[in-house]
Amino acid sequence: GGRASPALLRLDRSRAAGDTASNGTHAARAARDAAPLRARDGLLARARCVEPAGAVAAAAAERAWLDENLPFLEPLAAHTAELVEQSEDIEAGRRAALASALVAAGVRSEPPWNELWDAIERRSVESAPLSECDECASVAEALVNAGHSSQRYLEAAAPVV
Repeated sequence: GGRASPALLRLDRSRAAGDTASNGTHAARAARDAAPLRARDGLLARARCVEPAGAVAAAAAERAWLDENLPFLEPLAAHTAELVEQSEDIEAGRRAALASALVAAGVRSEPPWNELWDAIERRSVESAPLSECDECASVAEALVNAGHSSQRYLEAAAPVV
């Protein structure tokens, strides 16, 4: 599909680490240092790709269901945003999983969901320096795919990714 996978980031990092361990040259260190930047750039490029027709049709069906059930989902969106904002138990990995699940369900950054996406971004900006590369990549991918303005998060996560 058009969505990027955090596995790419792990693969690039493991390749770079292997290069450094094998010969320790300046070129290997430069490749290791450049790998996260290449991975981030690839992630953002793939996150903006158009999905195959089957995936687009499935997303349209999910979107229709969300729209039809919006009155029932508004309280859920508000409660979840409050939990993400206030709970110390929702660490970076859980926020990344939540963000990915929301995108998979067709939840975009628009009312009533925009407050939830704002909370995910705010908390993720705070925790980005202490997060794992794949967690940052997952959140970045989800924010982009949800149509959320994510410049603050991308800047905060860039050193990690």
